[in-house]
Amino acid sequence: MSSFIKQLKHPDTGKEQQALCIDDYFGQHRYGYFFRKDGTDATWEDFDKIQQPLVEFDIFNEDEMCS
Repeated sequence: MSSFIKQLKHPDTGKEQQALCIDDYFGQHRYGYFFRKDGTDATWEDFDKIQQPLVEFDIFNEDEMCS
């Protein structure tokens, strides 16, 4: 599997926005879904920022995305 960007509904806000879908974030083939907290669309440039405090993300697992 691999990481990608996809238009998804933010589980908390209900807003459609592009999110980073990071493979293996929560374990083998378990994706982490990263939504920018400022409500803007995520880009590939954000991939390098997910460990930096400058850009904050709401992070969800598969179960949280489906609920």
